[in-house]
Amino acid sequence: MKIKMMTLYASAERSVQAGEIALFPNEEAEALIEGGYAVPVDVPADGEQVRTRPVPQPPKAGQEPKTPAKAPAKTPAKAPAKTAKDPVQTPDNAGGGEGQGGPDKPAE
Repeated sequence: MKIKMMTLYASAERSVQAGEIALFPNEEAEALIEGGYAVPVDVPADGEQVRTRPVPQPPKAGQEPKTPAKAPAKTPAKAPAKTAKDPVQTPDNAGGGEGQGGPDKPAE
């Protein structure tokens, strides 16, 4: 059903400004009319446009139409390079450097 919105209407599917004519499912249009948010319209007056769904905007002068960019293809993660096996750490070789000592060794 064609209705003319008296107030702004916005939903997940569309938005219609006050004063615009739009095509709605009958049940939804009747509910908006009963609520005082819209009035029924049989035929649009000269110069009035009827919105049925969102319309993509044309590109601006000098711009090429936008096309959705594709994400690069995913590549599988590489396994870490094989290295010499790390020695097993034990209390005797833990720390092994010229550091500040530890619980077994007093600081010098």
